[in-house]
Amino acid sequence: MTKKWILLLVLLVAAVVPDAISQNYLKKKKNDIVKIELYTEYTGGIYPGALIPVKANVTSKKGKKTIGYDNWSKFQITVYGGSFRDGYVQISSNAKETRAWGHIVNVVVKDAKDTSVKANIVLRLNYKQNLVLTSKGEQGVAGENAKDRGTVLIGRDGTEGREGGIGGDGFPGPDIQTWVKYENEALLGYGLLNILVENKTTGQAREYLLNPSGGNLRINSKGGDGGTGGAGGSGSAGKDASEEKDKPGGDGGNGGNGGNGGTGGAGGNIVVVLDSTAAPYKHLVSAESLGGDGGTGGKGGEGGAGGKATEKLAGGKNGYNGENGQNGDSGKQSLLPVLISIEKITKKW
Repeated sequence: MTKKWILLLVLLVAAVVPDAISQNYLKKKKNDIVKIELYTEYTGGIYPGALIPVKANVTSKKGKKTIGYDNWSKFQITVYGGSFRDGYVQISSNAKETRAWGHIVNVVVKDAKDTSVKANIVLRLNYKQNLVLTSKGEQGVAGENAKDRGTVLIGRDGTEGREGGIGGDGFPGPDIQTWVKYENEALLGYGLLNILVENKTTGQAREYLLNPSGGNLRINSKGGDGGTGGAGGSGSAGKDASEEKDKPGGDGGNGGNGGNGGTGGAGGNIVVVLDSTAAPYKHLVSAESLGGDGGTGGKGGEGGAGGKATEKLAGGKNGYNGENGQNGDSGKQSLLPVLISIEKITKKW
């Protein structure tokens, strides 16, 4: 065999052997996990938007079982009807989606190295929750902060700081219209309250599902908070005495008052309509309209320092803090069971 052929043979072996070793190593590593078990210890309400903790037990090829395995980065995770992050399943917040998925969320976990090693857990929604739906008006605009006064002439008193701007009033809470009916769910084996909530101010509507055997509904509309009052400006310092001009030192100017906070907006009007099928569950439904909080008054400006003569004169007084705005008035609310027929309610969905 010539030297040329010998050299080629050596290069071929050098290229193939490491690759074969690498493939064999990966093959061994591929099957480190041979079994995955998923479970949850959570026993509470499972409803749209809920966070449900999920845990895993894994068994290695050597037969070692790890309880509560939490290295989720080793897995490929797919959630049908939600999402997954750091050991928690986030149920889809859309009631239409959870109903379309048959009121279940299916979590599939696969070993990232060997996807044939997999497990799944099915979470069945029970729609048990204290459903609180709150809409709020926009906050009033904050008052403008006053600018500080400039310096004054020799021997003169300091000028008073400007007052802070008044905070804007909060905007009214949105008007809310809610329809409620009861329907049997064959896949669950029991009925649910079907709820449609419409924000009459924005025109947006959303559906919700609620289990009357383990939940309740509260509708809130709150006015926007009043804007914060602007800060008062600082008074300017009095000038020092001047012997040349025979002028004594001036007093410092008072700080300006802070602006008043804006008045909170009124709560929105709320109407809840119960179909005859939902009338027996009237006690589970409540509504409250609240006025927004008054804005906080602005901080008073600081008084300017007194000018000096032979000794320092008294400093100016600090301005007062602005007053807090008044709370907004509560809006009207009504609870009107069996106001319209079920056919009319159905058209709203």
